[in-house]
Amino acid sequence: MATGSLQEVYSDVAALLRRYVPPFQVGNLVVRGKESLQLETPKPIIVPGAYGGKPVNWQFAAAILQKGYVGFYLMGVSGLKKAISPRCGRRSRANRAFT
Repeated sequence: MATGSLQEVYSDVAALLRRYVPPFQVGNLVVRGKESLQLETPKPIIVPGAYGGKPVNWQFAAAILQKGYVGFYLMGVSGLKKAISPRCGRRSRANRAFT
């Protein structure tokens, strides 16, 4: 169990995400009144069957400092369910968010 404040936890998660810049880039995630960080692809990509075939900068991961928790979002994690530890899986929400 984490013993730090939510701000400390958020800072730690954001630091972990920043380790992946590059190859990813920091995106423009705006969550009203909340501190947040988003990683996205550096160049627009085409996602088959989505966005009307238009290239987009695809969001890979995000952290959001919420009121009572730090949200950690990993896009595409639903395909990795078997690789996620049971302990981490219990913290999963909506197949891609961890609190």
